[in-house]
Amino acid sequence: PSVTAERFRRLHLLLRQLAGGPRTREQLLRALSIDVRGFYRDLETLRSAGIAVALEGGRYALQSRPAE
Repeated sequence: PSVTAERFRRLHLLLRQLAGGPRTREQLLRALSIDVRGFYRDLETLRSAGIAVALEGGRYALQSRPAE
């Protein structure tokens, strides 16, 4: 599926937030100015693109994948 410019901007911002260290869902919602449903849609988009995002201790974080 295609990604609008606005959604691309939001996905990029989400990645930048996660790259800064683990964040709670509430922190990410405020930073992105989106609702919970939009957050989970964007999270699924990142994961389907092969970007590993894990939930650990109530915080979302980028996860490195082992070399294959």
